[in-house]
Amino acid sequence: MELAFNETGTKQRMIGEFSYAAKSWDRERRLITRLEFGVQGTNPRFIVTNLDRPAEMLYDELYCQRGEAENRIKETQLDLFGSAPVAHKFLANWFAYPLLALAYTLIHSACGNWPWPRPIWRRPPRRRFASACSRSAPP
Repeated sequence: MELAFNETGTKQRMIGEFSYAAKSWDRERRLITRLEFGVQGTNPRFIVTNLDRPAEMLYDELYCQRGEAENRIKETQLDLFGSAPVAHKFLANWFAYPLLALAYTLIHSACGNWPWPRPIWRRPPRRRFASACSRSAPP
């Protein structure tokens, strides 16, 4: 793969599968491996699965999409201060996060396309919503 990368200059990728049993496992399991070589060197990925689909389809259509979904969840949590729970109880947070998302959407709709980047949302919570639409320039 390294030779092919050096010749072409494009990222090289191989997807394969094999059976493996770790010492702590009671039986062999199917592993899908994706090997990649690019500018940063080798980049291996391993997936343990029991799904009976082609390896390339599982990696590209299932595993990569799951990673993208997790990235969107992380972005949403960071944008809505989701890294710190609103309350100590699960049900309170379960109820609060959709309300925060609704408030975010309503303010975003009311203000139109904001001319400034996200840092306005990094202010303390008591000032955040009151000043979001009143400023025409970033703080």
